[in-house]
Amino acid sequence: MSFIELLTKELSNLPGEKAHKQFYPLRFESFSKPNNPRLSAVGVHLFKINSEWHFILIERSEYDGHHSKQIAFPGGKKDNTDLDLEQTARRESEEEINISMEFSQLIGQITPVYIPVSNFEVFPFIFFHENIPSFSRSEKEVSDIFLVKITDLVNEKFISKTNIRISDHTNLKDIPCFIFNDKIIWGATALILSELKELIQRISNSF
Repeated sequence: MSFIELLTKELSNLPGEKAHKQFYPLRFESFSKPNNPRLSAVGVHLFKINSEWHFILIERSEYDGHHSKQIAFPGGKKDNTDLDLEQTARRESEEEINISMEFSQLIGQITPVYIPVSNFEVFPFIFFHENIPSFSRSEKEVSDIFLVKITDLVNEKFISKTNIRISDHTNLKDIPCFIFNDKIIWGATALILSELKELIQRISNSF
């Protein structure tokens, strides 16, 4: 079986919160999800470059909001015109990184993540691109796009802890994170990556 076929099979047995816990910021542990979170979706875009599997992360532009300059998957909030959250992930990916979704294949979803500070519930959708997609950033929404190798995701040397300044009066200490391309990835994106990492570790002999 191919890597994509094996990963698709693993999506029927998600580790969920068990995988998330390793990367919980301390403040996440004291929150419970309300009955009416705002819905959003992100795209995890998988493709090969020279036999190496990669995925895309973005750095959000600076703005007056909770997620300014944070590292994320391309995605955003569900619009009233979106038929479903998969369409949200596709539309937002096209808008933020100008990636063509015409030939992408949805292989499944992983566990949603709730973000207390902005009251968003994020639904991650995994897409397979048979060919290397072209992409470019939306100058309004994205300050940088970078690629991460799947082999780096499962390498423990890219896991660390950091201090995060989230306001003039609030600092979070010893927050678990990934560090790729000198970018610190924590919070909801780290939770999504942690589950993806565990799924891929199950099939690590396939790549």
